[in-house]
Formats: sequence, structure tokens, C-alpha cells
Amino acid sequence: MLLKSNSSGSSSKVKCSCPHIGGPDTPTFGTGMGVVCCDRLRCTKCDLTVISFDNYNWKGDVDYMFFRNCYPSEDKLMTKLDKEPGCRAYTCQCTWTGVCKPERLDFNSPLRWVCGGH
Repeated sequence: MLLKSNSSGSSSKVKCSCPHIGGPDTPTFGTGMGVVCCDRLRCTKCDLTVISFDNYNWKGDVDYMFFRNCYPSEDKLMTKLDKEPGCRAYTCQCTWTGVCKPERLDFNSPLRWVCGGH
């Protein structure tokens, strides 16, 4: 479901009301019907854009300080990614996850990511 936000009165942004994350085979916003992954996520904890890597997943030894020091450098982040077809690795500066099938982001999710608007 999509919502229109019109705070300034002159322009409106479309936002995902229940954003999803998922693997690279899950369509992104504007490319499909049904469950679609939001490709404009923003973290409400660190207030930064969430970036993703198609067909990769995070190695088991990643930790908070790695992301604090390496975000947003894709070259540095790639050092802790393993190739995993069908999965997508996501991160902001404070939180990370890897998924292979669609997952809904809601208030019960430990991920504090919301749609930043399309």
C-alpha cells in the first residue's frame, strides 16, 4: 500500500505504508504488483539511507563497529560480504541484515527502517 504525503502543499511524495525488504528476485517499487521491496529505505535510528547489495549476504563476523567505520564506502563494506545468489544484504550505519525472501518491516521488526519516499 502506498501513501501520499503532502506537507508543503505544492508537491507530494509517495511512501510505502508497509515497506518490505527481500532478495533481488523480489520486484522493487514501481516495477511490479503485490509484494515489492522498497528501494528508498531510511533508518530512523541513525537517520541515514539504507544501502543494499544484490546476490550477497553478510559474513558472520560483522559487528556494529565495522558498519560505523565503513558505511557508506561500498568498497570497504564489500570486504565482509559473501556471494549468495538470491539474497540481498542491507545496511545503514547502525543496523544490518541479509534476506533471501520478502520480509515486512513493521513496528515489531528490530529494523527501524522506513520508506524515505519515491
